Amino acid sequence: MPPPRVFSCVRHDDTLVLSGAIADTAGLVGLVKQASGGKLVLDLHGITFINSLGVRDWVHMQSAAAKAGVRLILRRVSEPLIHQLNIVPAARAASDIESFYAGYMCEHCGEEHSMLLDTETHRPQLEIMQPPSLSCPSCTKGLTFIDPAELYFSFVAGTSPLR
Repeated sequence: MPPPRVFSCVRHDDTLVLSGAIADTAGLVGLVKQASGGKLVLDLHGITFINSLGVRDWVHMQSAAAKAGVRLILRRVSEPLIHQLNIVPAARAASDIESFYAGYMCEHCGEEHSMLLDTETHRPQLEIMQPPSLSCPSCTKGLTFIDPAELYFSFVAGTSPLR
């Protein structure tokens, strides 16, 4: 298995685009200083991995943002991060999640797809832990959600699957 990519952060307009692996050297707390107007927008599509030290750094960033009165706006949150947000409630403490990726499978063509879900658009389904119905981008047939919905979408209701 190849090692995770190195962490990087690039500003694009009003958004910080993060990519690679979040580990002990990511230095996420320092990102809070880049907030503008009481908010910091993070695009997280490129995050491929987060380890326990990365989760700790992520939680420290949440705490620093809360203390500074900064709201973190999370866009295009990758699947590895969604798993951590569901397990560790403190990892989402100062965050509003606008959109995130979720794994779906097309049983017709056999392809897996990471589909972008908008939290507000899909909120009625997400709050009752029901995956939105989506079509396969390849064959247009219906997709099947891969993960247990009650675990994957628990961040929407503010619960943890381990409680």
